[in-house]
Amino acid sequence: MKYLFVNYPKCSTCAKAKKWLEENGVDFDLRHIVENNPTKEELKKWITLSGQPIKKFFNTSGI
Repeated sequence: MKYLFVNYPKCSTCAKAKKWLEENGVDFDLRHIVENNPTKEELKKWITLSGQPIKKFFNTSGI
């Protein structure tokens, strides 16, 4: 199975996650979030599938 990894390259957490995926042989496509934002439909699908509150999908502690 190939996963979609939506990231921001300047983010240290994203860099650590990408490194972990690579080291563990996880097959993924990389998407730069600024250049290719998730669509409304993608966000709705991901939030529904996750079972998590919508707040978990957004950085609400930063500026």
